[in-house]
Amino acid sequence: MTIVVDNIQDSVVDQVTAQLFNVVEVVEVSDITDQSIVARETALIKVSADAKTRGPIIEILDLFREEIEVAHVATEHVIIEVTGTGEQIDSLLELIRPYGIIEIMRTGTIALVRDGVAPTN
Repeated sequence: MTIVVDNIQDSVVDQVTAQLFNVVEVVEVSDITDQSIVARETALIKVSADAKTRGPIIEILDLFREEIEVAHVATEHVIIEVTGTGEQIDSLLELIRPYGIIEIMRTGTIALVRDGVAPTN
């Protein structure tokens, strides 16, 4: 499991780390704050889409190309799967919001260190 905490003080990172070590199942905790990372989120978004609005929604999705897949199509909605940065997902949400977002599920940020192995604490 990866837990990403953004824009917080070092003392809070230390507290989160200490609390994680208190969980019996935790084997290792790595602080990758100062590392070069690749970070992404995934979201599933259910959007209202009838025959009239489905075309314009697909045109919006084409702007994002590889990051998006239509996971399910029904007569009254589509479910979109998107992977990217939090900002990319937020941008997509703003563009499709006028069509009626029914439901959203987001993973939160996941991350891996770009080179080498993450340091252990």
